[in-house]
Amino acid sequence: MLFEFECGCVGFGKTVEDDCEVSMLVYACDSDDGNYGFLKRDMTGKTFEPLTFEKEKKVFSRISSLIKFGYDLIAAQALLRPRNIGRFD
Repeated sequence: MLFEFECGCVGFGKTVEDDCEVSMLVYACDSDDGNYGFLKRDMTGKTFEPLTFEKEKKVFSRISSLIKFGYDLIAAQALLRPRNIGRFD
């Protein structure tokens, strides 16, 4: 389940590490480019509530499309890689 923090960050629930309440975020509210990414951040003192099903569905759909794009990019790179077919050294 994903949560939205009071600041606008979206991530998983908090855990305690070294006296800090840390969350694994999938979206940071202060992101320079507004893209999704996985990062740990100290969320001590910030309240959070569960995302609605519709919002959670949109986030997971976006993550899924980013993963698919990564696989497509790897496949394209493999096609463009030089091959040594027919060479006799």
